[in-house]
Amino acid sequence: MPNFKIVPSSQYKNNSEKNDVVNNIISYILRTSKIPHNITGGIGVSLTSASDVIKQFKQVKKSFRKTRGIPLQHFIVSFSEGEEKLYSLRQFQSIGYQIAEYFNGEYQIIFALHEDSKHLHLHFAVNTVNFRTGKKMVWNETSFYSLKNFIETYTLTTYF
Repeated sequence: MPNFKIVPSSQYKNNSEKNDVVNNIISYILRTSKIPHNITGGIGVSLTSASDVIKQFKQVKKSFRKTRGIPLQHFIVSFSEGEEKLYSLRQFQSIGYQIAEYFNGEYQIIFALHEDSKHLHLHFAVNTVNFRTGKKMVWNETSFYSLKNFIETYTLTTYF
């Protein structure tokens, strides 16, 4: 079963240009040295480059005047060595898209399969502003467990 981890949002309060969380996290997720096979995807964005994705996330925030607070949710889905052997690289991309669909196409989301460590893992960044309504995402313990259960159920029923 994949391991699901939220990167704590308390690290990401973004109230100054010095600490550009959107830029830092998206640049990290899409860093080419971490994604040699370019297994990436997104919903509500055009994945032409990291800088373009950053501009798109920020444009939604600016359009709805929601530039303060927690700018994005960053989470990781990692796989054990045994699980890694069950999937092709393209299946990891499919898993990424299925997890992204959890947000119902209402939030911009990107993901990338990082291949630079002992275990393969998918990083996700979700814009906290709904690009259709402008409402901020409510993220709490219930949200966490709902997403965790979705990921576990999806991967278990689809690939095992």
